[in-house]
Amino acid sequence: MDSIKDKLTPEEKREIYKNFQEWIKLILKIEDLEARYNSFIKKVSKLSPMEFAEGLHFILRQAQMGKPSFMEFLEVLKMINLSRKSFRLGFLYDTYVYAENWGYSEVVDFLTIPQKMEKIDENFFPDPNQLANEITLGERKFLAMSTDINTIEKLLFDPSPMVIKKLLQNPRLRLREVIRIAAKRPNKGEVLRVIFESKKWIVHYEVKVALVRNPYTPPEIALKILPLLREKDLIEVKNDKVLHPFIIESAERILKKKRNQSS
Repeated sequence: MDSIKDKLTPEEKREIYKNFQEWIKLILKIEDLEARYNSFIKKVSKLSPMEFAEGLHFILRQAQMGKPSFMEFLEVLKMINLSRKSFRLGFLYDTYVYAENWGYSEVVDFLTIPQKMEKIDENFFPDPNQLANEITLGERKFLAMSTDINTIEKLLFDPSPMVIKKLLQNPRLRLREVIRIAAKRPNKGEVLRVIFESKKWIVHYEVKVALVRNPYTPPEIALKILPLLREKDLIEVKNDKVLHPFIIESAERILKKKRNQSS
């Protein structure tokens, strides 16, 4: 996109909404789901990312309002997250950036659905040595400020973001332990978000890398950190197929930009 901050005029948006409404009406006459998707891709392939973002915004809002045809069309939209190669390089990422800039939260959420991560059970405690198996949340929050290294160790992988937030404030906590929390898989997005929001720990480069390389980190967080990574780490991110497609794609774009600037 030439200018990601540009926004379409009200007249242009109304025209896009009208087109999408007509396309949906025609596409839903097709019985086969894959054929519906292919027809949709053919129609939107000539749009700019901002036009596509506006169209997605329109569809998702209409579906949220309970409009039957738009709700039915969600099955077609879901295939976008399974067939991203249908779009040219950078297209969906630019769509995401435009939607984020203009507050289209439903489009951002739709495009950043994790591709390979299963939902984490809220009651899942993978380490039997963690205190979460033995004592209450209130007790764990209190112990998170303990000076005892063994107690700290037993709270490192606590599933509660509130416990981790307290733990990150503990003066006895060391960088290597924060990196272990940030790199842990599986993990909860809200736990990793707490690390990102910690002014004390996010300044450390190793923590930034651990968060970006963790596929359980919310994509919008990883995308904010990514431009701060060194070329070596960007290459590793680009080649890591476990990560969200947007993160891989963004790493490619940043690398290309860095190389162009240095040449």
